[in-house]
Amino acid sequence: MPKMDVKQRKTVLAQASFYRKDRKRTTGNRGFRKDLGHSVRSKLEARFARLLKMQRIKYEYEWPIELKITWSIDFCYIENIEGDPTPRLRYAEVKGHLDQASMKRLRLLKEQRPDIFECLILVTTSKGHGRNWGKIVARLKRLGLKDEQIMDLG
Repeated sequence: MPKMDVKQRKTVLAQASFYRKDRKRTTGNRGFRKDLGHSVRSKLEARFARLLKMQRIKYEYEWPIELKITWSIDFCYIENIEGDPTPRLRYAEVKGHLDQASMKRLRLLKEQRPDIFECLILVTTSKGHGRNWGKIVARLKRLGLKDEQIMDLG
């Protein structure tokens, strides 16, 4: 490889796809997890899948739903509660960071599929939100989620 000065190197890096500023940056580790037997999009999703697996709960990953937008809920599983003879269908959306687009999707879900929204568990982490955690929880409650629907994996 020929020697380049600093200006040439910056130009080449700026043109490279992995360095482009307009490209969305991803967080977490995407990829196949041997212990789960499928790919996940983040460490947080892998942690939640392992939690379900430890409790021997079978789940479906990336469950497609029909809204005005294309979206698939991260997990769909059946919850059996002790003393309750009827199992309940649950949906879990795992979010490391709740941005405006995520809140918009949750509002759309509430408006168009209230049957899914009332069975939704939002899995997130207070670590990712820092001091804004209280505000985030307040926004989710204003949206209509109850305390038992918000899970903090810290």
